[in-house]
Amino acid sequence: MIARPLLRLLALVLCASSLPAQTGGQAFVLNRFGQHVQGNSFPRKDGAYLSGGPGFSCLAPGLADGDYCFQITDPAGTLLLTPDPIQERSVRVAGGVVAQYLGTTRAASPVGPCGALNVRLAPFLATPYPSREYKVWLTRIADYDPQGSGLFGFNPARSKSDNFRVNVAGPQTILSGYKFYDYQDDGVWNPAGQPLEVPIGGWRVEILRDGVVDGTTFTDQDGRYTFIRNRDGGAWQVREISPNGFINDATSGATWLATTPLVGSVLATGEYAAGPDFGNVRYEVAVGVGRSVDFWGDRNCNCNDTGTACGVSILRACDPQWRSALNVRNGQPVNLRNPVSNDNPSASIFTLNLPPQSFCGAYANWKSYVNKNPHDHAGFLLSRQVAATLLNIRCGLLQGDIYVDRFQDGVLVSLDDMLTGAIGLLSQTGAGLTGPNDPYQDLRHMMQMCTNEFGSINNTGDPSAPQVVYTRSNEPGLFASPY
Repeated sequence: MIARPLLRLLALVLCASSLPAQTGGQAFVLNRFGQHVQGNSFPRKDGAYLSGGPGFSCLAPGLADGDYCFQITDPAGTLLLTPDPIQERSVRVAGGVVAQYLGTTRAASPVGPCGALNVRLAPFLATPYPSREYKVWLTRIADYDPQGSGLFGFNPARSKSDNFRVNVAGPQTILSGYKFYDYQDDGVWNPAGQPLEVPIGGWRVEILRDGVVDGTTFTDQDGRYTFIRNRDGGAWQVREISPNGFINDATSGATWLATTPLVGSVLATGEYAAGPDFGNVRYEVAVGVGRSVDFWGDRNCNCNDTGTACGVSILRACDPQWRSALNVRNGQPVNLRNPVSNDNPSASIFTLNLPPQSFCGAYANWKSYVNKNPHDHAGFLLSRQVAATLLNIRCGLLQGDIYVDRFQDGVLVSLDDMLTGAIGLLSQTGAGLTGPNDPYQDLRHMMQMCTNEFGSINNTGDPSAPQVVYTRSNEPGLFASPY
């Protein structure tokens, strides 16, 4: 978890389960003898050395071989504290460990773990922050941007990192945790059992005390964040900050859904303290997944048609599940309404015929219903769109966990919640009396708004229509970091 001596002891202290898998190798700060210093706190700047490799266990994966460069910043990456040329901050990795210093201004000796080289970090500037905390970043030369994008040319998502302090009195606590892609949506990082659960680097994390932000950092290539604070037993809060907000917060433009709490607590009691791990999934536009009411119940199609313009062939392959989907959802009746001004359930509620009636009989039953004269009856018009959505979900392409840009304002809401609300309207007293001259005009108005929303969902099969449906991505994707 932390690549430095005492790694195995730390793992036993923090948790009994196996640690999550990360990308190979680590970067870590040691003293001049290649030893870990309590709390990563050094009395002098020239006492801090950079090393890299598999860590304390030489059987663990090492760094990928090649040339790397390093830099030192404050933990948030806002100040570059190593302004000397990048050539003076370059090393070569061979055999999975830092094996050669490529510059001329820093002392180096092969005393690091597993035979790794120890490279003195000084010279570097003093941080102006009272915390006296620093972060060292190690990245492949191939990933370094001399134009200065990211953090002075370093992309946190492609870098290894470690935090350390200088000239701090008293013991320190290293607070750390991970950011990961929670594909299984269970709040637990399980990369061994699910290869799509990967670390997310470049993610912003803040630490707070008594609700006041005390520091900011970004996760590295392993998804790891780190803060170092005085070991005073104090309580800290750690929170994640999404690059475009969270669906959970109904933020416009947000495509990330948090599967764990956005804020967690940690106590600065021992040398190491496990902060909260943060799990998220990301949603992306799914083009052309909704099919319209006319597609599913085209009056010109019959039960033997096989053309792509008719949905009947899909319904035949989906029989009899499509029939049940139109009658019952989550154990409750859907209560599709007929276009009549009558609240008597026997007259108002449409029920699709189930087996043993033949498929052709059921399809004729459905087609007759969906193509009735609507008489501007809001309950019926909403029912048609709800029915099409249910068919898109059960037999079409609206599969899995779906979110919808409901009002086309960038705020995503759960399709499952939308359906629950719409079926709730169809099940209300007065739902059969929602024609233009009926008494339930407030309910009629709500139904009309929902009809438009579900119409947008079902019309996404036309690529020229607004694409409002979002499905879960299999990967985090790219985002600008820092943000």
